[in-house]
Amino acid sequence: MWIKKLKTSNFRNLQQVDLTLPGPGVYVLYGHNGAGKTNILEVISLLSPGQGLHRDKLENMLPDLHEAERAAQWGFYGEVQKDQDTHTVGMGYDKKKRVIKVDGEETAGQADLANLGAVLWFTPEMDRLFFGSPSGRRRFYDRLVFGLHPQHAGQLTRYTKHLQSRMQLLKDPQSDPDWIALEEQQAAKYGEAVVKARLQYLEDLKPYLDGVELELIGNAERVYLEAQAEDRDIQTAFTTEYAERRPRDMRQKSNSFGPQRTDLGGLLNLEDGTPVPLDRTSMGQHKKALIKLLIGAARLQHERTGHPPCILLDEVATHLDEEARGLLYEKLLPLGGQLWLTGTEKSQFEGLEGAHFIGVKGGVATPEFS
Repeated sequence: MWIKKLKTSNFRNLQQVDLTLPGPGVYVLYGHNGAGKTNILEVISLLSPGQGLHRDKLENMLPDLHEAERAAQWGFYGEVQKDQDTHTVGMGYDKKKRVIKVDGEETAGQADLANLGAVLWFTPEMDRLFFGSPSGRRRFYDRLVFGLHPQHAGQLTRYTKHLQSRMQLLKDPQSDPDWIALEEQQAAKYGEAVVKARLQYLEDLKPYLDGVELELIGNAERVYLEAQAEDRDIQTAFTTEYAERRPRDMRQKSNSFGPQRTDLGGLLNLEDGTPVPLDRTSMGQHKKALIKLLIGAARLQHERTGHPPCILLDEVATHLDEEARGLLYEKLLPLGGQLWLTGTEKSQFEGLEGAHFIGVKGGVATPEFS
């Protein structure tokens, strides 16, 4: 996928963004800190399922004005090219609700966004991805999965809904066990689909990883693989786990089983062959592993679907050293998608052949191409 048009209204500090883009390629957003560069990347990230690049609340995406001047709405409009078709996307926030329209039709959720193509990003906040919480790694991994399995977004949403309903019922001593069992059956149905998509994606990704080994760690994966090996029904295995864990989950008021407990781990193989766990690497090694992972995911996406992902790299010039940037450009540019970069100085990118520059100042984006 690549973006043909992008227009914003009342989004954070962006005053005027109305971009018409000539096609795939490299787009460099440059300007001083606070100019609005990353906010443009955040808008693009919202073209994929989830809460965007910053995972912020919808109301926090409104302009930072005095209360009397504060807008009640934000929105953006985009045109996305996929194969020979142009798709329109409209998204707006009004009265504490997000509304999404794809090709003029309002969607019930965000799952339809995954059908447009994949959007991947690498930001300074991801420097400690494998040192932080499992939830961050799950979100990162699920974004990769969306690219090959668009239905994964909807399955995750439905799974989460039924799991939350189960917990609400468990908290109420008067709840009917049959209602609890019904929610567990639905959670098992969508939970199986979530685990299956994650495991399948990992198998597909492995040949594209250079020196990085990944594994999914969790009780849902263990039960799934055990049931599969023993030729048992996986949904039945999941519902059995939920039922057996009810007393524990009621006491602790949390769901102890399922793909919401999954973690992503792995190793980086150094040049001398030494394997280092990803949560024990140096910062330089950690960035290298993430770059290899991002490149592998982009290559897989391109070769399997013919649609390279749209990739966002925030503050790439200061965030990554020259060797890392060179590797990214070398591997990603030939795929033919859009690569969005941000930096404070135009001179940081002038050696990048064919780049399209967009100056950003005071929330105004000025393209330097026709």
